Amino acid sequence: MILSLMLAAASPQPTVCGKLSGDYENASKRLAMIFAEGVNDNSAVRATMRESQESNIRTDARETLELMKLHKCKLPTSTPNAGPYVTQAMRCRLDRLKQELNPTGTIPESCDSSKWKDEHAAEL
Repeated sequence: MILSLMLAAASPQPTVCGKLSGDYENASKRLAMIFAEGVNDNSAVRATMRESQESNIRTDARETLELMKLHKCKLPTSTPNAGPYVTQAMRCRLDRLKQELNPTGTIPESCDSSKWKDEHAAEL
């Protein structure tokens, strides 16, 4: 009984680790959306706001990484960055701009980041 409790405590918790891993990956998706929203935007005020949002996302990612360490999860091999998702974020942004011209009241399917794939994964 004690051995099984020790083993359970020492092994990673898949549900917790899976959620934390997803949260960490979402940081890159959120950074990609911020990048896409900044294209062709020359407002200094909005640029400052985006920089603040990026900083908050990176802080959240650091906290998530610490929780992953605490739960003995498999750690990511890179820091959050927009690169792997920037094309999909740009597609989403373009679809949103099109939707502003012809409002449908729905979120474009291209903006469902849960369906976005890491474009750099194939390069590894």
